[in-house]
This record gives sequence, structure tokens and C-alpha cells, in this order.
Amino acid sequence: MAPRNTATLAELIESTPVYRRKRTMGDRRLRIESIAYHRNGVASVGFHVVYFREGRDRFVATVFPGYGEVAVLALASVAQRDAEDRYRGDFFEYELRLAVEKYEAERARAMAS
Repeated sequence: MAPRNTATLAELIESTPVYRRKRTMGDRRLRIESIAYHRNGVASVGFHVVYFREGRDRFVATVFPGYGEVAVLALASVAQRDAEDRYRGDFFEYELRLAVEKYEAERARAMAS
């Protein structure tokens, strides 16, 4: 039986070439505004929704469980119904997954007490 990988998803992402390349681009500061988990019905994969800021821009992200499964939209574009708006989810993925892990740890502590 193969040993089970106990690394967190954020640790796995940190070890990828995309993440290492991104880190050389300089530090960004994401300000997380809110996070919520949506179970997506009974037959679908659940996901997290994260509202965050980078500089003056506000974004919403959908974070699914698998690596590379992150969608990011600028809230201003959503409000204007601009379907051509594009942001690379992988560019924000590491920080978003860290925020989701922290949210889930806090949620687990709250449920335990």
C-alpha cells in the first residue's frame, strides 16, 4: 500500500513550477473580505466562494477542491455583465487556498466547541 500524502494542497501548490515562477514576480497582498462554503447540492462537488481585494480592485473567486480549479472574476465586470473579463485563477490560487484552509480550520474549531 502506498503511503498517504499528508501535505496540504497549499504545500503542493507551493512546490509547482508555476508557483515558483509567480513568486519571482514580487509580493502581492490579497485582502480577504469573506469566504463561504457551498455544498452544491447532493450530487455535485462543493466549492468555496471568496471575495477579496488586490489593491483597489475587488474580485470574487470560486475555488473547487482540485489543483487548478479556480475561477476569478472582477466584481466591476460582473456588475456590468462583461462576460469577456479574464483573470488567471492560477495566479491567485496559492493565496486563495491558504485563506480557504484557514477558514476551514476556524469552521472546524467552531463546530467542535
